[in-house]
Amino acid sequence: MSQVLMDAVRNNDVDVVRRIVAENPSLVNFRDEDGHSAVMAAIYHGTHDAAALLVAQGAQLNVYEASASGDAARVRVALDDDPGLLNAYSNVGWTPLHLAAFFGHDEAARLLLERGADVHAISTNRMENMPIHAAAANGQSRLVALLLDHGADVNTRSRGWSPLDLAVENGNEGLVQLLLIRGADTSAPMPGGRAPIARAQQQGHDEIVALLAGAAR
Repeated sequence: MSQVLMDAVRNNDVDVVRRIVAENPSLVNFRDEDGHSAVMAAIYHGTHDAAALLVAQGAQLNVYEASASGDAARVRVALDDDPGLLNAYSNVGWTPLHLAAFFGHDEAARLLLERGADVHAISTNRMENMPIHAAAANGQSRLVALLLDHGADVNTRSRGWSPLDLAVENGNEGLVQLLLIRGADTSAPMPGGRAPIARAQQQGHDEIVALLAGAAR
């Protein structure tokens, strides 16, 4: 039944999720053998209705799930109960700030930063990135700006990728513009050796090419 629940969550099949939880209320807090909860599965798959239903049915969110879902009130409670969670890593290598940044939750991220969350924390998974890379990779411009305001390095690299590289790779014109305004280096090569402008040209992102060319003058 637990596998049926996880499949329903990933497919946003709210009726099935509701039926399973009604039949077995304890499954609202189900975690698989790797420690992944049904709520976190819904968050990662973007199945927001399923996530909301699980929370409404009493799912208990830890600091990582609260950060990933943008539930700042629960983040605050978790940190009040255990301040050591602020920069602690999840079972898959993220800090709460990484998760709030990736999923674009301003209020939760601000709370974490106000409590002293480390903007330079490097994930302990294969990504080996900082919160600013997580935000940039998912196109979260507001979170990138917020992290820069709190001391993140605009040119910091994760496995060779800078925030600008990620924005160029994803064709995110608005984020490219923000990063250039904040001092991003346009000359440093991306992984593979291409300059960001060459990659933008290759992808046909003419507006980004123009932005990069203007910044290089």
